[in-house]
Amino acid sequence: MTAITYSELTNENFSENSLDSFIRHQEIREIWQKINGSYVLVPNKFTEDWDKDKLREIARQILNGINNDGFAYGAFSGNEVVGYIYLSGEFFGRENQYIELQLFHISEPFRRKGIGKELFRLGCIAAKATGAKKL
Repeated sequence: MTAITYSELTNENFSENSLDSFIRHQEIREIWQKINGSYVLVPNKFTEDWDKDKLREIARQILNGINNDGFAYGAFSGNEVVGYIYLSGEFFGRENQYIELQLFHISEPFRRKGIGKELFRLGCIAAKATGAKKL
């Protein structure tokens, strides 16, 4: 396997087609649901698979965000994006202390290799540098 590298996503290293080979596949077996004021884990089976149209929609969302005060980091295997984290640049909360983590995914073949942990670390460092107190 090619070494994984990490970089801030920009218009130079990320485009609408950058996620075309990304595999967003998830088998869901149960979900947290609020019942009578408490969250309970309940069975709910479905599969989430993103097609090329959905992947390009997500890529456009990231591009729009990084061009409008948001920031994103990508994990790369060669030139292929295998993971990403995108955070809004907008502050919110009573004291404008929060930034929203909007997107965070790892391509299925690259999961459980520490990529998500590193992307989350990079996102936290960047958020803190902007003055955010929490995600």
